[in-house]
Amino acid sequence: MWPQLEWSTRSELLNLAEQAGGIIAQFESVEVNSVTAQTWLNEKQAASIECENLNAHRINISALYDHIKDWDPLNEQALKKAHRQLMLNLSMRAGQYRGTSVAIYHHGRNIYASPPATGIARTLSELFTELNADHCHPLYRAALFFNVFESWQPFAEANGCITRFWLTLLMRSWHPLFQWLNIEQSWLASIDELAEARQAERNERSEAYILWLTGVLRTSLNELAQKLAICSEETVDEVQKSSDKFSDMCSVKGSEKWPTARKVLFLVNKERGISAQRIAELLGLSSRAVEKQFARLKQQGKLERVGSPRGGYWRVMVSPSQQLSLPEC
Repeated sequence: MWPQLEWSTRSELLNLAEQAGGIIAQFESVEVNSVTAQTWLNEKQAASIECENLNAHRINISALYDHIKDWDPLNEQALKKAHRQLMLNLSMRAGQYRGTSVAIYHHGRNIYASPPATGIARTLSELFTELNADHCHPLYRAALFFNVFESWQPFAEANGCITRFWLTLLMRSWHPLFQWLNIEQSWLASIDELAEARQAERNERSEAYILWLTGVLRTSLNELAQKLAICSEETVDEVQKSSDKFSDMCSVKGSEKWPTARKVLFLVNKERGISAQRIAELLGLSSRAVEKQFARLKQQGKLERVGSPRGGYWRVMVSPSQQLSLPEC
């Protein structure tokens, strides 16, 4: 599973795999609403730009993150396309590997000198062949990709932005939860340590890049677990609120004899945005049966849909006194 790596590095990756697997097991069923998801992606974009000291108006980073589901992390042509979109109208070599050498400076000191550009095409082709191998665990793919990209810096500009985005894609290919790993922020917080890793690689200390990456991923996983825990608590709170509303209804004298339509109206009126599935659970019905109730009540002018089918909610259009006389349907 972890070929061509020293035992200490394999051990670090195995520990990370266990940590990531625990997050998947604990939070797989947690729902992240669209507003929160977009906020997290915006945070990733902002941190990635800050890592590069680039002006947000100069690079088209939203072209990558706003369409994160559309990119194939195992496709080399997709990588070039991502760079082309990122550097659109900013670089003559957007979407092309560099043709000259590059250097990286940290606090005014040269800490990296690139290998000759003539070897990039072959190296990247071999990289993507390995990434597509059946034996590749997602973490190994991420480690391998990072090691090659840091060693070769294949583009003339914005290698860091592309690397962070591609690491996100590779982790997302393991599980969708990991698209929100804020690798970018953890990277930003560890810039000095990355400079040390680059110096170590320059001095031929193997796997310094991968060991640095394991630290970044560990921090990112811890932070993601904390965020998902908060979302999980909010979900539990919402379920409890729904249950409380149902208890309110049950406490009303004679409610057990109410027609189904009135029960639906009561719950919708008590909790804006309650789903058909949740009402079905509370009333012991199928979701399809509740959807039929919604359709009838809307046709009768007693319910109104506000907003889109996914992001909207139902609004009750009749008074409580009118609800009392609702016939069974």
